[in-house]
Amino acid sequence: MNFNAFQVRRYKRANRKVSVVLQERTKHLGKKSEVVSVKPGRARNHLIPQKLAKYATEENVEKALKEKEERDVSEEEEEEHLDEDEEKKYSEREKERDDEDTRFAKNVDVVFIIDAVEPAVELSALRIDFSRSNSNLRVHFFSHDLHKQKLKLAIKMLTRGNPVTIKRATKRKTDVFNIPITKDDVVKEVAKQKSVDLDTKSIMLDKPIDSLGEFDVPLWVDGRELEEKLKLVVKKKAYK
Repeated sequence: MNFNAFQVRRYKRANRKVSVVLQERTKHLGKKSEVVSVKPGRARNHLIPQKLAKYATEENVEKALKEKEERDVSEEEEEEHLDEDEEKKYSEREKERDDEDTRFAKNVDVVFIIDAVEPAVELSALRIDFSRSNSNLRVHFFSHDLHKQKLKLAIKMLTRGNPVTIKRATKRKTDVFNIPITKDDVVKEVAKQKSVDLDTKSIMLDKPIDSLGEFDVPLWVDGRELEEKLKLVVKKKAYK
């Protein structure tokens, strides 16, 4: 393509851009303190007058870099603080579990299951520290009555209290899951949130869950379907 001198100058002016430092997050351009290139008219008529940006002089760029470094340090400190708070909450939850185990041990005998056939439900919540001094703590071997007591407690833990909550990322602008919720997912969350270990065979799902909402999941425990259901809530995972 051939250009005469006038066309070349006009083409260069039309595609010329200037660098500016953003003073706050600006849609389609970037975050505060970022250096971006825009058309001169946009900088002159919109960004500069509304104090959304400054021309990228050496002084303004150095100032922006310094502010960005300070903000990054502040965000790292905030993340560390959040991690500490999360660890503290986790420790408090563990202490509550230990206290609950102690209360349980004072009133209920500890069961050693030595039966050849393992029951469908095992309680990971009943982690008793045998080094504790407790005159009421007695150890029994497996018996049918004690097995029934343990199952009864497990069923109560599964079907009462707060529902099991699972969060899933969905496709943008829809509620369609990227990855459906399977029996394995339910078993994993039940172990974390209810402190009860289940076999996937105990979760009676005909197909994976692929929608948001509340669900009553049937349970198959000890060779029968329970009247009580596992309450399950599926929520949308927030995008960062």
